[in-house]
Amino acid sequence: MRGLVKKRTYIIIGILCFIFMIYTVLQRQNILTIIFKYIFDVNYRTDFAPDRVIDGVMTIPRMIIFVIKDSYWSFDEAIVDGTFLFQLIIPFLGVIGGIMFYRKHTSIATYEFYRVNDYRKTILQDILLVSAKIACSIFIGYVAYLTFVNFLIGKNPHISGERDFLVDIFGKSFYSNSIYIYFLIEGWFRFFLVPFVYAVLSSSICLIAKSEKQVIFYPCLYYFGLSALGFGLTYIIGIYAIYFNPTIIMASGDYIDINSLLLIFIACIPLIIGLTIIVRETKHVEI
Repeated sequence: MRGLVKKRTYIIIGILCFIFMIYTVLQRQNILTIIFKYIFDVNYRTDFAPDRVIDGVMTIPRMIIFVIKDSYWSFDEAIVDGTFLFQLIIPFLGVIGGIMFYRKHTSIATYEFYRVNDYRKTILQDILLVSAKIACSIFIGYVAYLTFVNFLIGKNPHISGERDFLVDIFGKSFYSNSIYIYFLIEGWFRFFLVPFVYAVLSSSICLIAKSEKQVIFYPCLYYFGLSALGFGLTYIIGIYAIYFNPTIIMASGDYIDINSLLLIFIACIPLIIGLTIIVRETKHVEI
């Protein structure tokens, strides 16, 4: 039963991420207002784009697709608008893994860890597995959204701008020539790697935390605290301050001439911290 509940949790996370991206992109261009007016205002519905009516019928699904296509003429703009808010909520999604591990670690189920010969290995495997499942759920939600946008406007993937993240690795033409693959790879870093490392960090804090609130608080303090520090340091050391800011990888399109490998390493620091805590706290456990 517990396994079934966990599976449902992962599925729900992925679906909610996809729905939230859809909602954000609809809200961003005031598309929701147009949809509501079309549904509830008879006069507006009668006058709505009569030249686009197919077979004399403009159904609500057709109308929604038409409005989105009319509002977004560039592929990358639709992707950015649908995902930009995740730079604020991604650590909270990551700590779901920590909450799940904390509740297991503080329940009778924790005795499962002591029934094996290698306590550290079992703890590490459990944390990594839960963290990977959380990250996969979020990433699958993103891939579903990416596919949705590609289905709507992928036949004419106009590009509204340039992005520097990863092009120093794959080449300047990679973004413009393979935009879907680019956003798939970039999305792996933003929607798999980042929630994964914060899930590992929050799960490792379970080994030293006094309460569930600390499991949530400390990873978020790291994320938002260093972000505030990074923005403050911008006035002192300039553009190099972005490498102190863990949110930058979630908004890398706003910056130019960035070092992608360094940015990825900075994003992985919580993972290193988490693994260090696990090794330390499982060093002298009696089995």
